[in-house]
Amino acid sequence: MTPVTLLVFSLLVLAILYGAAKIAERYRNPQKSEPEKIKDVGNFKFFKKRLLTPSEISFFNLLLRATPDLFVFTQVALSQLVGIPSGPEKLSSFNRINRMSVDFVLCDAQLNTLLAIELDDSTHDRPARVEKDLKKDTVLAIAGIRLIRIRVESIPTIEGLQQLIAL
Repeated sequence: MTPVTLLVFSLLVLAILYGAAKIAERYRNPQKSEPEKIKDVGNFKFFKKRLLTPSEISFFNLLLRATPDLFVFTQVALSQLVGIPSGPEKLSSFNRINRMSVDFVLCDAQLNTLLAIELDDSTHDRPARVEKDLKKDTVLAIAGIRLIRIRVESIPTIEGLQQLIAL
């Protein structure tokens, strides 16, 4: 083999090894660049939604008047309210509550969770929803968070709500 052929062959082998290393790195660390991330969602249509339904807005305003000394948060992820101990079941437990939320959460001045409130309409009467609600009730009970369910059809007065909450 001539020195020129050996040089070309060596450069070719180095180029192949470099390319293989880059491909392997991409598989080990599949982070997308900013343009790629934008491209992932850029072709979809999005629109602004309201955070609460009209019934929830009405109840939220009532809740604010009934609990002026408390903070009221809406649509709080269950995973923000309850912790999951480390261990082999952590991911499985998290997946069971992932994407579940609570309509309203009342907190004191130190932002300690005092109470969760679910505002239930007729959709909560469906069998699948009843099962999902039972799971949510159980998770909150295990974590020691009191949950009140209020039917949209029977929202109490300010005084009735204060008695129901009774902190």
